[in-house]
Amino acid sequence: MLRQLAKGVCTALVLATLLLPSTADAVPMNDAVPMNDAVPMNDAVPMNDAPPYAGTVYISPDVLTPVDPSDFTGKVTYQGLRFRTVFDRRDDAFVRAPVHQFLARFGCGQREVTILVNQEFSRRQARVEAQRFARVLGQIPPGMRRSVDELWIHAGDLAAGGGNGSILIHTGWFDGTSDDIPMANFIEETFLHEAAHTTLDAAPAGGGRVDRAAWRDAVAQDGSFISTYAQDNAATEDIAESYGAFAAWVAGARTGQLAAEALTIEQTMPSRIKVFRSLGPAFEIGTRQCPVYP
Repeated sequence: MLRQLAKGVCTALVLATLLLPSTADAVPMNDAVPMNDAVPMNDAVPMNDAPPYAGTVYISPDVLTPVDPSDFTGKVTYQGLRFRTVFDRRDDAFVRAPVHQFLARFGCGQREVTILVNQEFSRRQARVEAQRFARVLGQIPPGMRRSVDELWIHAGDLAAGGGNGSILIHTGWFDGTSDDIPMANFIEETFLHEAAHTTLDAAPAGGGRVDRAAWRDAVAQDGSFISTYAQDNAATEDIAESYGAFAAWVAGARTGQLAAEALTIEQTMPSRIKVFRSLGPAFEIGTRQCPVYP
C-alpha cells in the first residue's frame, strides 16, 4: 500500500505564528523529522494500539485526484510585483521577498485567495504555478479553505507547510518522487493536511475551528492515534493527521474504493470522526454545501 511511502517523508510541518515586519522577528518554523518508530508518549491519555499508518497523507492517492472538480474559477488576476513576508524553508525563516502577487477566485462562497509566487519564477511561469495550485486548493472542502488567505510558492525540493492563514509550497517537492512514486500523486492529500493546520488548529497559528475540549475528550475516548506521526507529535499534528484520515474515511463511504482503509480509520478514531462531522458538510470532501463567509 502507498501508506508505506510515509517512511522517510514528512510533509506535515506547521508554520510558527507569523509576525508582521513592523513587529518583533518572526518565530522560526518547528522542523519535524520522519517518525517511523514508536517512542514513549508524553500524553497522560493511555493509548491501546500501535497506529495503523506512518502518516495519513499517504493512505491513498485516491482520496482526491486531479480529475475531481474544483471551485477555482480558472483565472488568476496579476496584481504586480510586491515585497511580502513569507516563509521560505531554504532559509528556514520568514523572509521579506519580492513576489509576483495574484488574486484567485473561487465560486463557492465567492472566496478570494492571494497567491504569492517567488520572483525567481518568470511572470509567465509564476502564473502557471499560481493556477496549478489554486485549482488544487479549490478541490478541498470549502470549509477547509475558510482560513486560507494566501498561498506562498517557492522553488526547491522542500516540504509543504500550513498555518498563519497560508499554505506553503515548494514546487520541487511535488515534481520529485519517493520510492519511485510521483509526489504529484499526493498534492491534494497534502493540501488537506496543511489546510487542517491553517483552519482547524488552535489560534493563533490556526483558525481554531476544532473545539479543544471536545478534541481532548475524543482523544481519550479513542485511546489510540491514527498515525505514528500524530502519536509522536500529538500537540501539533494529531488534528491534521486525523483530518487526513477522516477525508479518506469520507472517500471510502462516498466511492467504496477505500473500504478497507475506511474500516481501519473508523475502528481507530470513531470519536475524532464525530468531532469532524460536527463541523458540518462544508468540511467534508465531495460536499456541495458552501459556508457563508463574513
